Amino acid sequence: MPAALVEKCNRAAAAPEDLYELVRHTAEIVYVNLYGAVDDHETLGHLAAVEQIAGRYSVILPPAQFFARSPYGSHGWGPQLTSGDVDHWRTADTTTA
Repeated sequence: MPAALVEKCNRAAAAPEDLYELVRHTAEIVYVNLYGAVDDHETLGHLAAVEQIAGRYSVILPPAQFFARSPYGSHGWGPQLTSGDVDHWRTADTTTA
């Protein structure tokens, strides 16, 4: 990781290792699901890691169950999300999935 980015992490009281792992797991989620067959088990494993890291900094993610209801077509892509879908995920009560 570049020294300048490490320094920014340190000034923000964020462990550089956490940023590295957060980016790594997020990239894996995107890459695996964009260029391969959707793999819920692998994706949820990476998502759990992202959630754990985010939780160290009081960032709460929407529950994965909201995304599990997203339909996928036979080719791996579902219908385009509506702004209402996105708003629901952003504002949903995280205690009720």
